[in-house]
Amino acid sequence: MLANMCVTVSMLASGSRGNCAIVASTRTKILVDAGVSCRETFKRMKMLGEEPHSLSAILITHEHSDHIYGLATLAKKLHIPVFMTGATHSAWARAIRDAWRRWNDSNPATSSRLATSK
Repeated sequence: MLANMCVTVSMLASGSRGNCAIVASTRTKILVDAGVSCRETFKRMKMLGEEPHSLSAILITHEHSDHIYGLATLAKKLHIPVFMTGATHSAWARAIRDAWRRWNDSNPATSSRLATSK
């Protein structure tokens, strides 16, 4: 059975501006890191002949922005499991919360409309 199994690795992005790879076997396809935007990830996958909705899961190695930049949108669009350590999740959640606060601080009119519409 193992004789027929092969594993491939396809790099979508590698470097300080974003890291993202696909690790695939005949039955499973995992996106390792999500360091570029969802749109760019989809575009690069399609250039390789890969269908984004064929992904089985996302694995995040750590919380640096060049590994998680597109994670929230990818997870929302693909509805697949995301795996990361507890420490990575805490750091990622803190970064999302801080970004939301910065956005609210820089858009007070929109923020007050959102708060009053609840």
